[in-house]
Amino acid sequence: MAEEPQAPSGKTVQTWPRRAVLERLGAYLLPSLIAALAAGFFIAGVGGRLAMFLLRVTSGGDVVGIKSDDGFIIGRFTSSTIPLVLGLAVGSAVVLGPLFALVRLWLPAAWRVPIMTLYCGLVGGALLVHREGVDFTVLSPPALAVGLFVAIPAAFGAALEPLRNMAERRTSRPPRRLFVVVPVLASAVAIAGPPGLGLVVLAWGTVLLGQGGRVGEALRSRQAMLVGSLLLIASGALAAVDLARDVRGLLL
Repeated sequence: MAEEPQAPSGKTVQTWPRRAVLERLGAYLLPSLIAALAAGFFIAGVGGRLAMFLLRVTSGGDVVGIKSDDGFIIGRFTSSTIPLVLGLAVGSAVVLGPLFALVRLWLPAAWRVPIMTLYCGLVGGALLVHREGVDFTVLSPPALAVGLFVAIPAAFGAALEPLRNMAERRTSRPPRRLFVVVPVLASAVAIAGPPGLGLVVLAWGTVLLGQGGRVGEALRSRQAMLVGSLLLIASGALAAVDLARDVRGLLL
């Protein structure tokens, strides 16, 4: 890591070669991508199928063959089930992996699991639970359906940090060139949506400007932590209000 002469303010400004920025970015990002991929497959994908199977059992045989809101055929495991589960896993890695890598910078290590559990439960529940569609109007009992589809994203959030720590230990000594590939692959899948695209633009802007040190310090600063915490609280509160409205409409 190169060190520039002191800036006029008297502070030492550090810059990294572009390859070093890529390596550091990839080394930090890769475990979060693996964690989101695993959680997406086992919790969102397989866990979601098990939840739908349980609801099929409790709802009776009349619901078998109906297409659920997420595109699965209730009560049947068809050839389309595997691609949908894999799609959930890949989508989680592409979109939620980078977001988790960013958000965890703003959370105290001891509080990452409970905060991510609560946040994902609220936001995921607000996205999944709704008064229209099939999952909450045909399947019964409604309370079980609501509980399952809040518990699944909550479990997803709870698993991210432990899975990331496990992945970080397993990827601590791969070839350094592998870490260079990670941001490149992230760019290739940026078509997944605005969140992925925005993060890729930020990452490559950092690399091209050679300001890895400054950006890394800025993202870990007290100001960034405060802003990030406020964004999490605000979005979580909005999700809680939306979820409470839908739950009240379904159960009351």
